[in-house]
Amino acid sequence: MVVDMGGAGTSLALSTASPPIPLGDPALDAAVRYFGAHGLRSTALDDVARSSDLELSELNRRYPSSRSLAAGVFERMLDLLGEQLDGQRERGAPLSERLQRWFELELQLLEPCKALVRGWLIDSVNLLSPTALLQGSLAFRYAARIQRELELARERGEISVWVLPAVATGAFIGLRRSLVLGWLGDDSPAAARTLPLARAEIAAFVRLLAPWPGLDGAHPAASPSRVRETRALPPPAADPVSFVQPPAVMQTESAPAAAVNAAIAQAPAILGTLAQTALEPVPMLSPEPEEVRSEPARLDLGSPAPIRPGSEKSATSSKRKSRAKRSKH
Repeated sequence: MVVDMGGAGTSLALSTASPPIPLGDPALDAAVRYFGAHGLRSTALDDVARSSDLELSELNRRYPSSRSLAAGVFERMLDLLGEQLDGQRERGAPLSERLQRWFELELQLLEPCKALVRGWLIDSVNLLSPTALLQGSLAFRYAARIQRELELARERGEISVWVLPAVATGAFIGLRRSLVLGWLGDDSPAAARTLPLARAEIAAFVRLLAPWPGLDGAHPAASPSRVRETRALPPPAADPVSFVQPPAVMQTESAPAAAVNAAIAQAPAILGTLAQTALEPVPMLSPEPEEVRSEPARLDLGSPAPIRPGSEKSATSSKRKSRAKRSKH
């Protein structure tokens, strides 16, 4: 089995006479050979270990079951598919060619273990089986890789900005599933019936995602967004009557040179006048006398002396004696 990963214009070729593509791991390479010959259900870890002279304890430490070993095979294949896809993008291959090569390499990697793929899909129908649980993580990783490629294609303008990469990824996975089911029933050498159909279907799929003339420019993502600056105050009215700039401000902003020169020339005279005024004595004004308000003096009569009993009669008799003396004289 040969993989031609050359430049643009070349295609992947499948050949049943060639050995499987090495996965870079002796345990995984042995699993591909044994799974391809015996399938999934009739394969145990000790069978794989004996077929390739591997230590069963080491194999059992890395992969607890035969299904986890099969999942390790598929994960390694996804690594190779991602490396091939990145290399094609770096060489400038268009999106249609990149996805075609992705699927062609996938078929070439799976061709030696077609019995494993058939048993894996049958076991995945039961959602509670260990195979279905392992299939979930593999499907998520597969979809994430395709979605990332579509997002990059959208940024580069290869697909329309109106296309949602997540939705397009789901459509591609559905197309891929139908092609894989057809490939499982294809007994032609080098998948001669499946590959031409896959190339045509993938090319049609990419054409549906191509930019749409006249619509991509109207999308907000196609043109840079313009953020309007907020104004603290409303803009001035256009009517000159309703908004008139003060004359002082106008003269300050556009002062003629002649007025400035005249002010400079008059500055010495103005300064001399101010100096003379400052030297003249300033008469001191005495403050006006304040009005003196005289108030009438108050006689302090004091409080009346207390009257003792019997003192009234003595006072009356003394008054009579004084009157008698004045009458004699």
